[in-house]
Amino acid sequence: MTIMELEVWHLWLCLTLGLFILEIFISTFTSLFIGVSTLVVGLLAYFEFELSLQLLVFIVLNAIILLVIKPLFKNHLISQRGNYTNNITTNIIGREAYVMEQINQKKGLGKIIIHGSIWKAETKLGEQVPEGSFVKIIKSKNHIVTVEKV
Repeated sequence: MTIMELEVWHLWLCLTLGLFILEIFISTFTSLFIGVSTLVVGLLAYFEFELSLQLLVFIVLNAIILLVIKPLFKNHLISQRGNYTNNITTNIIGREAYVMEQINQKKGLGKIIIHGSIWKAETKLGEQVPEGSFVKIIKSKNHIVTVEKV
């Protein structure tokens, strides 16, 4: 068999395999679901249904899969365990921390330690805070805390 002897269902099957392989690498289930619809349409092509019907079935199946089945699949069959918000940053606001490296915004951010974790720190008004002192955390954004002297 030469490449010119490929039939339409061969192309649908190749597309199906390509989408299944793509799913291994991206794992979003989108290419998996589209691959299932190409497999169904490939079966239609194998039984020699018209190309216009194949394309119509492909479009309708993808619409149903992407708009109805994928959201249901995502919400009910994929574990939501481990999808939680990180409350560490909200739990440290209002707490006192130890300054382990001078806070001086002219020279760069300082460092504080709280609950055994080291955080980059800045002051609200740009003031200097010497190493060894204590500060109160008033804000946290992008792993940098804003502090004030205690």
